[in-house]
Amino acid sequence: LTPTPSAGARAKRARPPKARNIIAIPRNFIAISSNFIAISRNFIALSRNFIAISHNLFARSRNFITILRYVIIFSRYFIAVSRKVIAISRNSITISHNLIAISHNLFAMSINLIAISGNLIAISRIVIDKSRNF
Repeated sequence: LTPTPSAGARAKRARPPKARNIIAIPRNFIAISSNFIAISRNFIALSRNFIAISHNLFARSRNFITILRYVIIFSRYFIAVSRKVIAISRNSITISHNLIAISHNLFAMSINLIAISGNLIAISRIVIDKSRNF
């Protein structure tokens, strides 16, 4: 036993095949247009995602620029500190040179004092010898 066909199936059978194709064409166009609408919505969502990505990249680049500014400021302070350290080391070098010159002068003065004391010893011996002769 075969089941009895429904009214829609009977109407489809009753239509000639050309009419079925003619009705199918606008349905296909509706399906195609709905697909295009879905594709365009996907493109809109994709463009929104690209906009969000560009906003994030812009924010990150701004953060990177501020980090670079702080690095530049720190490097300027570091350069200034290193220049002061160089100046202090140059001053300490000149101070050490001056101390070396002072020590040389003190050494020369001590040699002169030894010579003076030797001369005083010689003079005192002469005076002692002259006083013995008197």
